[in-house]
Amino acid sequence: MLKKIPWVLGTHAFLCIVVCLVLAVFLGEFLFYHYVFLAKVQDPEAIVFPMKFSDRAYQSVVQEWKDRQGLFNSASNENYTSPFVK
Repeated sequence: MLKKIPWVLGTHAFLCIVVCLVLAVFLGEFLFYHYVFLAKVQDPEAIVFPMKFSDRAYQSVVQEWKDRQGLFNSASNENYTSPFVK
């Protein structure tokens, strides 16, 4: 049974292409309607609670940036010999 499917599709290739094209158009129209048309019609949901700013987390990130900047500056001040110069 499974061996006959490619032969049937091959003998009716034009009909298979037309069916696949129609299915692709319907799928495209459905996606357009769902994600474009309905997205403009429906109002977005309101946020129930606002996000809170965590000062402790912000300070830890700033400290990490300062540490990395210090490491970068200390590494860039050291003199390294170029491996490409004799």
